[in-house]
Amino acid sequence: MNPFDVLENCQFVALRYEGPFVECTGITAVVKRELKTFHNRGGVLIAPWSGRMASARKALLTGQVIDTGLAFPVETSYDRPVTVRVFANTQLDQAPMYYLAAEGYFEGIESPYDTRSLNRDVLLFGLAVRALVEGRVPRSCWIWGADWQTVPAALLLQAGHRTALTLHNTFDSFLADSLWQFDEPRYSAFRRYTALEAALLHLDVITTVNRGYAYGLRNEVFHTRVMAQHLQFGVQRIVGIDNA
Repeated sequence: MNPFDVLENCQFVALRYEGPFVECTGITAVVKRELKTFHNRGGVLIAPWSGRMASARKALLTGQVIDTGLAFPVETSYDRPVTVRVFANTQLDQAPMYYLAAEGYFEGIESPYDTRSLNRDVLLFGLAVRALVEGRVPRSCWIWGADWQTVPAALLLQAGHRTALTLHNTFDSFLADSLWQFDEPRYSAFRRYTALEAALLHLDVITTVNRGYAYGLRNEVFHTRVMAQHLQFGVQRIVGIDNA
């Protein structure tokens, strides 16, 4: 089915930075469950395509992922725009998952995060998601991210859609070092704030993977003074939801 047709009828877009064939942590296992659970329930998943990973190359060779033939430009601060290609899963018992590929980007080998250009790639992913989604999905559609790597995409779509972010962890990044490569006014939040700080300031709903983790973010010293000290200004916004 044409990805554009699918997007025009979806109820939510789940943004993930890893998943089947571009695997890394336990989040991949969660995404695999999501693909089953969201089947025929109006959900579409979008992730970057780390084409240098062995599992990604094998998926293309075996037909588990295919090139849809769709491509579109994404403007950067360089002379020429980046061409983004759309790949798709082919498993009929799963929700549609679209992978965004761009030459020179998403070049992790061991995992999607295995690159020195992760901040730059994350910002491009945000622009690519917006170019694919904006004007196609219904305004009632939720944009649902996961962790800091998907915050730029959610932030770009926040004006026209309801947005949510699920935290599997509180790893974070200050993206200002890569902003010069992208002329995008809505990215100005990242000049002062980390990705997760911007999420707490701008996105509609922030959740965690379980209630215990939400409690820990507010009360446990490991989080309040180490991993999530910088998020304490907005930690009361974070809602714990037991995914299981």
